[in-house]
Amino acid sequence: MKRSIASAALLLVVLAGCAPTPPPGATPVDPRPTPTGSSTPIPVPTATLPPEEVDPLDTVTTVLLQTEAVSFCDDVACGIDGFDFSTDDHETAAAKLSAVFGVEPRVERVEAEEGGVAIYYSWDGVVLSYVVGEGLIGTSLGISVDSARVGDVAIETLHGVHVGMPLAEAEPLAAFVFTGYGDHELRFDIVPDPVYPWDFFVGAYGAEGGSGAVLNLTAPVAASGE
Repeated sequence: MKRSIASAALLLVVLAGCAPTPPPGATPVDPRPTPTGSSTPIPVPTATLPPEEVDPLDTVTTVLLQTEAVSFCDDVACGIDGFDFSTDDHETAAAKLSAVFGVEPRVERVEAEEGGVAIYYSWDGVVLSYVVGEGLIGTSLGISVDSARVGDVAIETLHGVHVGMPLAEAEPLAAFVFTGYGDHELRFDIVPDPVYPWDFFVGAYGAEGGSGAVLNLTAPVAASGE
């Protein structure tokens, strides 16, 4: 699936977990809801965390992207309370990331003709997206990362793969490599979907050919078997 980078690509994250990647030779179909107009700003999330949850989040040094969840790690281990893509509330997930990064997000709401609604929580280089609407398949939360860190907090996938890492170093660590539609896609932490005929994974993306660096991390992504 084509992954464009930086702010122009953020809308693509909305349904990344909701539609399969086309097989080679097929024309990719954009699954995104069509906005009815310009995005409408909304207030920052109202969810607040109790002190006992905020305190450990202040010690987070790494945000670990996995297929089903985001985990928080300190200097000792991973497992500090993160959030699940398919079951956790988007406002609480955003509040946790804000506590980890130490800054509130910019928030946008986009409405679609099909009745879907997308909400984007944006920090520098990181976007948490939430999508709700009839007929959507897969997870409602997703995350896209165009930076190796936010402040002092590193962001990576399994094996320490991060934005800026040479693709030549990241590729041997991937469970699957796919090149097509203009980019080089590395798949990590693959989880088969029990109902629909595709797998979910954490994607690391760079230029087609794999000669440059990792430009983007996205989770979760859904793909049919190529």
